[in-house]
Amino acid sequence: MGLKVTLLGEGQARVGYRFLYENVEGLCVECNVRNVCMGNLESGRVYEVRKVSGKRFPCVLHAGPAVLVEVEEPHVEVAIQPRLAIVDAIITYTGVKCSNPACEHWNKCLPKGLVEGDKCRVVEIKDSLSCPSEGLLLLVSLQRCPQA
Repeated sequence: MGLKVTLLGEGQARVGYRFLYENVEGLCVECNVRNVCMGNLESGRVYEVRKVSGKRFPCVLHAGPAVLVEVEEPHVEVAIQPRLAIVDAIITYTGVKCSNPACEHWNKCLPKGLVEGDKCRVVEIKDSLSCPSEGLLLLVSLQRCPQA
């Protein structure tokens, strides 16, 4: 998906930090750097900090300085049907239909950062998982593809 520039609070502005971006409107409506901070990110997506710059800006949301960072969407570990698990294949993501949030694999079957219908590339096949309702699933690493 490529690198994107945004702003994070000082405590979060470190390489490797991951966060789920949720659109925030209220406090930021009149901010001069709002487009840099929020304009590059998509709500409901997970991002990982790749580079931290020394540039700081006052921020009402963080009640202190915000730091300019470069982020990108990391690979997401996901449980999928074995028939879809082909390295470098482009698949349409569909979450496993699970009704048991206590399941140890819940976060792999319904990961944050992906939504139904996302086009993704299978980057790596990691492991097999046994699901009480779906049977055998494979744990894979997916990278969301840019929309055409």
